[in-house]
Amino acid sequence: MSPKSLSRILLVKERLRQWKRAELAAASVLVERAEEHVAAQDELSKRVTAAVTQPSELSGEELAMRAQTMARAHRDLKKARASLEERHQERETQRDEVAVASRDVRVLETLRQRMQSEEDRVERTREQGELDDISAHRGKKS
Repeated sequence: MSPKSLSRILLVKERLRQWKRAELAAASVLVERAEEHVAAQDELSKRVTAAVTQPSELSGEELAMRAQTMARAHRDLKKARASLEERHQERETQRDEVAVASRDVRVLETLRQRMQSEEDRVERTREQGELDDISAHRGKKS
């Protein structure tokens, strides 16, 4: 494999890393939205709970309706928190994938640099050999 073909592979890996970074950014946006949703659900749940637990003269039916509303608010909050946890896990997975892609790129860059250095060394050795042959040939003519 030549440094040029390795450069093409490196280009593909770099694009893959950029794609993974974009996916990580999208996952981070989803986490932010989920956090906002949890905060809104938490606030709603607190307001509903406060309304239900306030001392007042309510009929049994009104109290039951408020209790159902409170239960629904708590259930929605629980779902929102579960969704947030899933989003956090997805973001962590994306972070891991970005780290792997970045490591792959660094490895290929190092390999390409080493191959290029070796190719340069071989070229210098070949050129030096040619110069030595030319010098030896001139020395014989004199």
